[in-house]
Amino acid sequence: MYHRSLRTLLPVLPSDAGLRLDRVEMNDALVKLLLSPLALTAACPGCGQQTGSVHSRYT
Repeated sequence: MYHRSLRTLLPVLPSDAGLRLDRVEMNDALVKLLLSPLALTAACPGCGQQTGSVHSRYT
C-alpha cells in the first residue's frame, strides 16, 4: 500500500522543479515530503546574487 500511495504523490511535483524527493513520511492525517534542490547554487530572491548557502527552510 505504501508504494501505491507514493506513486499517487509523485505527480504533485513538476518534473522540471529542480527538486529531489529524499523522504516521504505519512500517517493518517499528514503527508510530509523532504525535498532537496538539485542545483548547487541559487539566486537570492532579494538581490539576485548567487549563493550556495541555505538561508531558510519551510515547513
